[in-house]
Amino acid sequence: MTGPTAREEEMIEAKRHDTLDQEQLCNISRALAVLASSSSVSKEHQEFLSLVNKEVDATLRELEKEIDDVDKHIRNRWQLLDRRTYPWRRHSRT
Repeated sequence: MTGPTAREEEMIEAKRHDTLDQEQLCNISRALAVLASSSSVSKEHQEFLSLVNKEVDATLRELEKEIDDVDKHIRNRWQLLDRRTYPWRRHSRT
């Protein structure tokens, strides 16, 4: 049996080279898919955090308003108590 001819060796080498190119392209494709997925997850994560922060801010503003309302109510009650206890006092506590 004789070995491959020069032409056959060239074809084997070209096929091996094509196989390596295909493997490299597959690896690059997988890497790009991972990066795209990671980027998408990161973007979704940022959007989620943004929504959470907005919701927290809205909740805090609502709580601050409720606290201010309660504080006004308590202040009004103190003024009423002061007037009843000390009728000569006309200035409110601040």
